[in-house]
Amino acid sequence: MWRTHRSQNYLPYWSVGFLFGVMGWLINLVPIDTFSSSRMFWLIDISLTVVSVSAVTYGFLLRTFKTFNALWFFVAGFLTLHWIAYFSSIQIDHGLKMAISPLYVAVCMQLIVCIMWLKNKHFSSIEWAVALVCQTSVILHIVRAYLYSKQVTDADDVILSAYDIVSFIGLPFIYTATGAALMLLVFNDKEISNMPLLDLKSGVLNSQGLNEVAKTLMRQCERSEQWVSVVSCKVNHLRTIKRHYGHATVEQILQSLALSLSTEVANNGYVGHLANNEFVILLPMTNQVEASTWSARFHLLVDQLKIRYQRELVPVTVSLGNASSCTDYNYAKLLLEAQPTPRTNH
Repeated sequence: MWRTHRSQNYLPYWSVGFLFGVMGWLINLVPIDTFSSSRMFWLIDISLTVVSVSAVTYGFLLRTFKTFNALWFFVAGFLTLHWIAYFSSIQIDHGLKMAISPLYVAVCMQLIVCIMWLKNKHFSSIEWAVALVCQTSVILHIVRAYLYSKQVTDADDVILSAYDIVSFIGLPFIYTATGAALMLLVFNDKEISNMPLLDLKSGVLNSQGLNEVAKTLMRQCERSEQWVSVVSCKVNHLRTIKRHYGHATVEQILQSLALSLSTEVANNGYVGHLANNEFVILLPMTNQVEASTWSARFHLLVDQLKIRYQRELVPVTVSLGNASSCTDYNYAKLLLEAQPTPRTNH
């Protein structure tokens, strides 16, 4: 399941958002007289906008948190939609009705920027482009909301009408820019997702995969306030073994140890090959005592390894260390604390 960085399960939501966004803009080109009533027009327009922007925003939530619970988001969206519909139905002022839709878009676009910042405070160039487009969209829609509200008292103001027309013409450009920015983000994520996360030689997670899994695991444990442990397992004297028994024997040792660790851990954790002689085991919901028990089990695994070179048994020893926490979910810090000392040699 960890062959790729992330599943792009947000794509359907972005597609729905883009489709409904186009429909929402096109419906504004249709004369209001075409509909049975102006109230019906505003209800359709606001509904399309809410669905469009909500879908895109939820897509960003999925992209960031992976397993974000959709229930509360859709409950909030459902209540918001009904509140907007109710608010529109009781308001007499034409301009205030029209201001609701762009205000909702502005809020969601600003939320998207915040979500991206939560995901990674150091934006890539593509993420900067998306953030810039979203921020421009926020400004444009706030301006439109302001112009709509001013139409209530200044309906005949020529300058306001001109600004309204210019801002409306700018909508397809900002929508196109948003769609293009999202497509760039999708292609960038797809390129990253094609990077292998498994070490081809040992069959366990490689360094990149280990970091990716650790990031997700730490976030999940922090959210549920669970213990998490990291075990470091280093093969001793690997260079000496390579010098005496050859490179093929070293590869056999690493493959055998990786298989043994993966089998032993099974569904209780994740095994990764961090460096040439170091394996790291991530153990969620595992406290310090349990981590020490796991280390003892890994010691027994090494005893059972029977690696031979021309009928001669190759001596394989490891150094083990572990670190646990239920308050500080910093993978790099835990890995540093888990580095074995000479006294933990086996």
